[in-house]
Amino acid sequence: MEWYMVLTLILGALFVFLPVAFVWYINAGGFYATVREAREGKKAKVGSKDTTCHSCNVNADCPLGFVCVNGCCVPEGSI
Repeated sequence: MEWYMVLTLILGALFVFLPVAFVWYINAGGFYATVREAREGKKAKVGSKDTTCHSCNVNADCPLGFVCVNGCCVPEGSI
């Protein structure tokens, strides 16, 4: 095999494999970012409590196990 044939094969392989490797790199980076965001979201859910104020006027406006305190529903045992 002549040197120009070897050079052609090597350059041809580079033109084929470099774009393929680049696409795989992008896919792997996107997959990694998705997994990382999902883990961060899961951690945030585990450590968080519901801090929203459900407005109420009387205890009957609150869900079961909650009482109305200053216009907000709070857990019954927390007062």
